[in-house]
Amino acid sequence: MNSFTVDHTRELKGIAIVLMLMHHLWFFPHKIVGGALQSHFTIFGVGSVQYIGGFGKICVSLFFFLGGYGLYISYKNRRFDLIRTLKKLYISYWKVLLIFTPVAFLFFGRQPAYSSDEMIWNRFADFSLHQFFGNLSGYNITLNGEWWFFTSYVTAVITFPLIAKIIDRCSLELKLFLVVIGSILVFYVAPAVGRLEVLGTLNNSFLYDTFFCQSAPYISCFWLGGVFASENAIVRLYDRLQQHSLLGIFQDLLLIAMLVYLRQSFVPAELDILYVPLFAIACLDLFERCTSLRKLFRELGKHSTNMWLIHSFLCYYFYLPAKVVTITGNAIISLLTLIVGSYLASHCVNMIWKALGLLRNKANTLINAK
Repeated sequence: MNSFTVDHTRELKGIAIVLMLMHHLWFFPHKIVGGALQSHFTIFGVGSVQYIGGFGKICVSLFFFLGGYGLYISYKNRRFDLIRTLKKLYISYWKVLLIFTPVAFLFFGRQPAYSSDEMIWNRFADFSLHQFFGNLSGYNITLNGEWWFFTSYVTAVITFPLIAKIIDRCSLELKLFLVVIGSILVFYVAPAVGRLEVLGTLNNSFLYDTFFCQSAPYISCFWLGGVFASENAIVRLYDRLQQHSLLGIFQDLLLIAMLVYLRQSFVPAELDILYVPLFAIACLDLFERCTSLRKLFRELGKHSTNMWLIHSFLCYYFYLPAKVVTITGNAIISLLTLIVGSYLASHCVNMIWKALGLLRNKANTLINAK
């Protein structure tokens, strides 16, 4: 691998969105129509669907890693603009919210109790303008529980200029050490300090909770992405593994299987700062050896943001689509159905906003012509 390109990022985002859909569909049987999907075998005493679906949560760490990587590249190329970056994030978010919110309250306000979680089927029973504006700002996620990491990512972006300055002033070893220390601070130390009565229970402070108690390991993977970008570490690690004959179809699959086992049975998400780079490299090497896989995941990666924002409506909150997704009871077929449905819905969202843009341009042309 000579360089880590935009296409590589899209391929990994494609993997990440499939893992996300897998996680939400396979790991939460109480949320879907019909309950748990079929597991034909067990892994260490756990149903295979639930075990592998649990690993899918690594998608969030992978998305944060890629976000930190991309922002640092923009920063070094002098293309990073905080306001423009936040604007782009919010526009992507609003494009889905402004379409799916009216659909949700108009057509899915009254639904049968198809899951044991009332907030799944009763979420859109009553519309509140206060609730709507809270979700529009990203402060609340009451319209869709799976939008929870939008606020965390916005916070990461806001703090990025400071992180970039630190990255530029440290050696690789010190950067990696600071990522580990930072993970411990935000995950363990800051919440504990915030509970001290002498400090007035800082955890009740929005600013303290948002900026000092960020979600580890996700924020640490964001920092790690910036570190890897500053050192071209993906390419360097890829080359070193290749030199030692540790990459190849068999080795890649073995490495992925080992990472699944470690994360699910041994050390959980806390070690995502180690798991994510190795998982990314194993996937990229598989793509190098299978062009069709590369094209498929690259295409999904282009729509990953929309698919993230849309998919839970189709598998959780809208009864008829959710029933279609799980009607076979087969985990693989249900996942493929959800992937296709989310992908097509993403295209529909893009087409709607493109059409509205054309109408606006025509209206402006007519107004200017008068």
